This record gives sequence, structure tokens and C-alpha cells, in this order.
Amino acid sequence: MRERSDLDMVKRLLDLLHGKIVDTRAAHLDRSRAKAALQQLSFRIHYQRQAYLQRGSGGGGKPRRKNLESYFGTPH
Repeated sequence: MRERSDLDMVKRLLDLLHGKIVDTRAAHLDRSRAKAALQQLSFRIHYQRQAYLQRGSGGGGKPRRKNLESYFGTPH
């Protein structure tokens, strides 16, 4: 079983908080907005982390560092 990162734990807590807000049929605008903001933040954390991990390491693991020299190459 893999170890959960801090961001995974934050996302899970946001999802739990989202689920605890009772807003039957969107009857309360404040609750609906709060739930939407929590869900949006949760999704953003999830997908930003996934993109960072995939971009940095080719699909998983520890991300590699990039710099201008590796991007443009060395001049000839």
C-alpha cells in the first residue's frame, strides 16, 4: 500500500467536508457556493498534482528538474 502524501490528505479532507454540508435540492445559496468552492479546490489539487508528477518524471515517481539549458540545449 502506498503512503499518502500531504496533498492527498488535504484533498480527502476537502471531500469529506464537502460531503458533510447538507444542501438538499440546493435550497441554500451559501451552502451551494461553499460546496462548489470546496469541490473545485479538491479537483484542482488532484489534477495539478497529477500534471506535475507526469510532466516532471514521465508518468510517476520523483519529478526531474528542468532548466533553460536542458530546454534549449547547448550552443554549438
